Amino acid sequence: MPQIRPVVADDIFRLTLVGDAQISPDGEKIAYAHKTLDREKNEYISSIYLWQEGESRRYSTGENDSAPRWSPDGELLAFLSGREGKAQIFVLPSSGGEARRLTDQKVGAGTPVWSPDSRSIVFSGPVFRFPEDDEEGGDDKPAPTHVIERAVFKMDSVGLIDRRRLHLFVVEVASSAVEQITDGDWNDSSPAWSPDGTHIAFSGDRDAEWDLRAASDIWIVLREGGEPRRLTDGKGLWVDPCFSPDGSSLAFSGYARPEGETPTYYVQLWTAPRGGGDAVNLLAETDLSVGDTLTSDWATAGDAGPRWTEEGLFFGATERGATNVYRWCGELEKVTEGRHHIVDFSCARNIIAATVSDLTHPAEVHRGQVSGKKRAELERLTGHNRPFLEERTLVQPELWGFKGANGATIDGWLMKPVTYEEGKTFPLVVYMHGGPQVAYGETFFHEFQTLAGEGFGVFYCNPHGSTSCGREFQASIIGDWGNLDFQDIMAATDLVEKLPWVDSRRLGIAGGSYAGFLTNWVISHTDRFAAACTERSICNHLSQGGTSDWAATRGERLGGTPEAAPEELWKRSPLKYVTQVKTPTLIVHSERDDRCPIEQGEQWFMALKRLRVPTRFVRFPEETHELSRKGKPSRRVERLGHISEWFKRYL
Repeated sequence: MPQIRPVVADDIFRLTLVGDAQISPDGEKIAYAHKTLDREKNEYISSIYLWQEGESRRYSTGENDSAPRWSPDGELLAFLSGREGKAQIFVLPSSGGEARRLTDQKVGAGTPVWSPDSRSIVFSGPVFRFPEDDEEGGDDKPAPTHVIERAVFKMDSVGLIDRRRLHLFVVEVASSAVEQITDGDWNDSSPAWSPDGTHIAFSGDRDAEWDLRAASDIWIVLREGGEPRRLTDGKGLWVDPCFSPDGSSLAFSGYARPEGETPTYYVQLWTAPRGGGDAVNLLAETDLSVGDTLTSDWATAGDAGPRWTEEGLFFGATERGATNVYRWCGELEKVTEGRHHIVDFSCARNIIAATVSDLTHPAEVHRGQVSGKKRAELERLTGHNRPFLEERTLVQPELWGFKGANGATIDGWLMKPVTYEEGKTFPLVVYMHGGPQVAYGETFFHEFQTLAGEGFGVFYCNPHGSTSCGREFQASIIGDWGNLDFQDIMAATDLVEKLPWVDSRRLGIAGGSYAGFLTNWVISHTDRFAAACTERSICNHLSQGGTSDWAATRGERLGGTPEAAPEELWKRSPLKYVTQVKTPTLIVHSERDDRCPIEQGEQWFMALKRLRVPTRFVRFPEETHELSRKGKPSRRVERLGHISEWFKRYL
């Protein structure tokens, strides 16, 4: 019998994050981001790597480098680096050498986007609203007072943003001269050059009440700046523009928001004439949504927008838990095929470069040839995680489909414990994803492998409200959390507890964010689970409706706001039903979580304590909503330890 070497929490220091694969214009080289976790520094070490002629090597010398982008002539590679403080744009010769800094933005620069002639770069970056603004206090002065007048004034993982706005800048590569080309009390992002280099398209909402609505338009501005021209009709959310190769049209992703209708948040692919005219949804006759929507705790992605080349309009999309590349050439074509997760991609000369993950392999760089209607076969080029994979025993998740609410087919994945033996029984944890408009799928999940390595079975699925299963399925729980999704989780529980190796007395349930809400909802409506772990959760829609960084617009998703529909929101709040909770509950929350503020965890903890329900509250200082994915390495390991210990205690 082969020796079992289970995955452990500490393996995050042995794994490598690979992402943002960018192919050079000649198709010969691929630059990508390479990130490891440093135990001593307790930090992420990120640099740019280069694949060429079958070999990979480190290309940049910084420890906080990301977002590599080739110049169209192939002579330079631009990238972001925080080696000197705030992220700035640097350039490296394609042949190697010393990096040269192009920008010195006080609050940092965004991802570089090259002009067609390789002489300029446009980027979106934060600027202070007023010259006298200062980001922080110092030793000789107190922190500044914040006078807030906009409903959008903070952002998770960033903090207060009321004193800043995002705008577009152009930097000349030869001279490093920087010019701001948009301004105003709004945010402009996602810039893209026209093929002739005279105009820049971008996304932004310039409505007087932009902070009170989830909307965005596509705009076009002269390269020198000036008054932008709106391309779309102001009745939708449109982002990530790109020009057609001949410059006559633009493509972008998003969805329409007809007046009087509840938005579906179903992102599809649109085009519009550069000179103006109606936008056309290219995917209107399909049930395909644009973008990679798979969730993972081990991925670092690049740009998500469409790419328009002479070979067609390329984009990523997730279907039934797998993400592939598609293109539009007068009709929809699937470019890649497979049960995998294409995290990001780029293309040049009929070649696709992509970072690709699957259930038992963290993402690595792949390459494939696009040839007519033939599917591109992706070849793995890098093997940064090979040593880890050779030394650990991973569990292969099994795809399980089952019937959920209203007879819908629900996609789920089952993992046996790494110590599984026929004839024995084991505990199992049912996991639920956040969002809710994301999906589990064919991607590597370190946390699940760790729990399987600890002797637990794991089952995770995509209930109603998840992406990758069509428009109607995704929109089915808007304003109705805790109904169809709850029924699906109960159906999943019915399924797994009948498995001969699962001990139905030792079932656990866990989830974070929206799934933290769902965990709280489940244990306040059933006592079938012997233990629960609720993370960055929601228990009270009324209070979260005034404290979340999404508070201004989240009422659309919930069916009302605290002032307009307090009874409905309270009816959908787990706290209303907390007296029914019997399940021992671990509460994990970050003190700087602005998405689901820690007051949610505090309310749930105090209620359970007063009710004498066994509970433990783990508060992580300094961390945000992204603790499980981007938190301090030591705290990520500690978090997994708390979860494992809780389930071992009660399961």
